[in-house]
Amino acid sequence: MTATLTHNRLISPSTIPTLTFSPPRSPSSPDEQNNKKKCLIFFIPGNPGLITYYTPFLTHLSALLTSNSDSNPEYHIHGQNLLGFSDTDHPPFSEAQKPFYLEDQIRYFHQQVIESSRGFDSVILVGHSVGAYIAVEVLSRRHAAGAGYRVEVAVVAADTEGARAGAVLLFPAVAHLAKSSNGRKLNMVRENGWLDRWAHHVARGFVGLWPEWVLRGVVRWGMGFPEHAAETTVRFLRSRDGIWQAIHLGKDELAVIGEDVWKEDMWELTGDDDEGEGERFVFYFGVGDRWVADECRDAFIIRRKGHAEGNVKIVMDEAGIPHAFCIRKCITRGLVETRLTEGQITASKWRRRWPGGCRTCQGSKKYYHRSGLDKMTGAN
Repeated sequence: MTATLTHNRLISPSTIPTLTFSPPRSPSSPDEQNNKKKCLIFFIPGNPGLITYYTPFLTHLSALLTSNSDSNPEYHIHGQNLLGFSDTDHPPFSEAQKPFYLEDQIRYFHQQVIESSRGFDSVILVGHSVGAYIAVEVLSRRHAAGAGYRVEVAVVAADTEGARAGAVLLFPAVAHLAKSSNGRKLNMVRENGWLDRWAHHVARGFVGLWPEWVLRGVVRWGMGFPEHAAETTVRFLRSRDGIWQAIHLGKDELAVIGEDVWKEDMWELTGDDDEGEGERFVFYFGVGDRWVADECRDAFIIRRKGHAEGNVKIVMDEAGIPHAFCIRKCITRGLVETRLTEGQITASKWRRRWPGGCRTCQGSKKYYHRSGLDKMTGAN
């Protein structure tokens, strides 16, 4: 199976790294199995778009869902790389054949969600950072085409009430990315002619000076990354085109992610199923997020307040979870410590812990660890 993208490029989805979790087969009768609804959780990563950064996150989520395997629906999880972060999914980049743009990512995931959702009763889109922007665009384009599939979602976040949604958007970079702290820094590269052309070559050349074992030591022990994040980072840095793709996509994000241009009626989506449930959105914003400008976040929230009673839910993080939550396993477990039932959530509270604790977080003045399983039931 191939997918056609802009710039007349063809890629094979089978070459793109994925993570997939399916529930174990239960001993229930065939009739019970046939009556059980199937729900797809489709995860879209941020930039750099390597799905293995999220292995602990999705593994823990799958385990929690599986622990309630007798519930309905039956949850299946699928996540995959953004385009261009695996050297096998494209020919080598060049000045004539540049890395993938944000529009390429949106078109590709739009098609993948449609194809992957076949055979499922409902779909959950979960996006992180720019993956959140892609998720909203996917739903927006389906809405504009008048072909919206039924979507029901349980929020994946800590200390939140039960909710249905069309997309769960974690630390979403959905408005004026160039005004954020890190966005302004990256924008200096984009606005400098020399850096705009050569930054990725300089970065790739510098990384190439060091043997792999040195890079692994710096990332693993110098930066304190746990094993899954260290291995993913080294693989990303040593890849042929990963650095170029990340910088190119980041610069394009700055140009594209500006004013909120989504139509107001998208936030008022209603479904055609018997319960009247439709596509809804849950935004989980961080505090002090260097990829999301506070003033732009607040303006976005104000514009969405009119929809807060129905299809839009805004959640502000109060635990200091960082934008790059997927790096640390202990933070990942805190964020995903949830129990989902049909279209609802039971969130587990987790609290800040101080010195000691997680081996991968030792040396930090504060860190977070799954604890205090004071569960708030949102199920009927």
